[in-house]
Amino acid sequence: MTLNLHLTQLEISGLIQLAQEYPELEYLFRHALMQDAAYGSLLMSDRKKMHSKVAQVLENLFAGKLDEVAAVLAHHWELAERPQKALYYFVQAGDAAAKVYANDEAVEHYGRSLTLAQQTPIDSGTLVHLCTALGRVLEIQSLYHEALAHYQTMSQLAEQLDDKALTLAALMGRTTLHVTATPVHDLNWGESLAQQAIALAQELGDEPIQTKLLWNMINFYQFSNRLDQAIATGERALVLVQKQPAMETEAYIRNDLAMCYNRLGRLQDSLHMAEQAGVLWRQLDNLPMLIDSLAQASIAHYYRGDYAQSIAVSDEGFQLGQAIGNPQAQAYVRVTAGLAYWKTGVIRDVLAGYRGTIQFAKQANFVPVLVYAHANLAFVLIGIGAFSEALMEAQTAQTLAQNQFPHALPYANTILALVQLNQGDLATVETTIGQIKVDPIYIPSPGFQPLVELAEAMWLADNGRYAQALAVIQTNQKSTHNREFIGFHPDYLLLKGQILSAMNQQEAAYTALQEAHALAQTHNNRQLLWQILAEEAALLKSLNKLEMAQSLYEEARQILSNIIADIPDNYRDSFRKLAAVTAVLQTS
Repeated sequence: MTLNLHLTQLEISGLIQLAQEYPELEYLFRHALMQDAAYGSLLMSDRKKMHSKVAQVLENLFAGKLDEVAAVLAHHWELAERPQKALYYFVQAGDAAAKVYANDEAVEHYGRSLTLAQQTPIDSGTLVHLCTALGRVLEIQSLYHEALAHYQTMSQLAEQLDDKALTLAALMGRTTLHVTATPVHDLNWGESLAQQAIALAQELGDEPIQTKLLWNMINFYQFSNRLDQAIATGERALVLVQKQPAMETEAYIRNDLAMCYNRLGRLQDSLHMAEQAGVLWRQLDNLPMLIDSLAQASIAHYYRGDYAQSIAVSDEGFQLGQAIGNPQAQAYVRVTAGLAYWKTGVIRDVLAGYRGTIQFAKQANFVPVLVYAHANLAFVLIGIGAFSEALMEAQTAQTLAQNQFPHALPYANTILALVQLNQGDLATVETTIGQIKVDPIYIPSPGFQPLVELAEAMWLADNGRYAQALAVIQTNQKSTHNREFIGFHPDYLLLKGQILSAMNQQEAAYTALQEAHALAQTHNNRQLLWQILAEEAALLKSLNKLEMAQSLYEEARQILSNIIADIPDNYRDSFRKLAAVTAVLQTS
């Protein structure tokens, strides 16, 4: 009986059904139980032969593109009891899945590879690859505790096998997790592991790994408040890596140097490094790290007052984060750009966006971004007059920073000081600012200073200590690093104009306000622009220049009307009740 007759008989019996005739004839069992019964009727030896034959046919059919069917081949070779071939294809399947960010599938395939590695000989290079690849996929999924456990397991395996290359790979993985901003951040462990790794890399003569370890030390020095050492180490590593070359390591170095430059207030250098890292990540098709570099660029653009660009790079990063299903990336790339939206007068989306960012950060257990997201939401809530809610968010940020990520404590406390200032709690503000200025993290981090000094100058002005407030502003304007924080310049100039006006120095006040006006307009800082216009108008009105004053009031009211229209209903009344808002809306 021919094959076609057999198939026809099975089809008539209702056991199978025709699935397609073109491009190849295909049949399906009518029920999975039928398939299981047929498969179960085969002798074990026949099953192994069948799986072996299917695998061989697939290898011939898909020669040159085996990665497309690697998972299927791994399955058949495993059931054919050919563990070495199955292991090979499970690794290929894991790599293929990881490449397209099918992370669950990648974890499954790499896990099967490691199981099979206990049953069949495996070379050191493949083990090192599995150690690094599975660890990285777990990190992309924000499963940092699981990644750490994986590296520890690989360390134990390396000890059993006396495999120094695998030992080094596992040490590298653990070191990176401990010295970077992850839920398993532990600088003491990180330093100890790094020293072990450095010694082993030197013993093995592995120069690329030695350069990678220098990259890890950038983070170690950064998070132990030795920014100058972090940058010196990073710049040294950059020279070494360009001699090798190793594109991925270079990208990591540039990415973390961008963060260090940011903390030092070297925003142009930070932006340059982040953009160069981004070029490399695109070439490597490493989307999670591309998003990280876009987040760094977004931060630098924001502090330089380039809100449109901050938003643009953040939008790109957020869309990429959605595409690969990475909550940590989505949280990180949005945490500062939300303030850029706020500055341009977009409020409704900012409030919803920050609450979404908080959820993403919680999902990823990404505490650093969680601190900044709560603090930045508090900053926005201050701006719309929701002081009680702002206080809760600022206190949440402060508690998280104190308990889990002290490097963000100066920022959290600065936002808390701004809440206290707006609530009129001037005595508490003095205490909070005093705490910030003696914080060992604040002292070597000029990147925190512009906002802290602005809060201090505002507090001094509210206490009537105008000369001291002006001295803080003048010091800030002369400071080299603060010159790069262009986004803060109109805030300082507005405050300077308000103080000089209160001191009856109208001409100097008007000059400061005009400078603030020009900068706010250039950067589309609409949240500040209406306030500057109102101050200019009030000053001109006091000088009896009523027509000019009226024109500025009209412009301020128009901006305010647009902002109010974008505020959610439940916050609109609190915003209208702000003294500055009421003054503009009631002025005729």
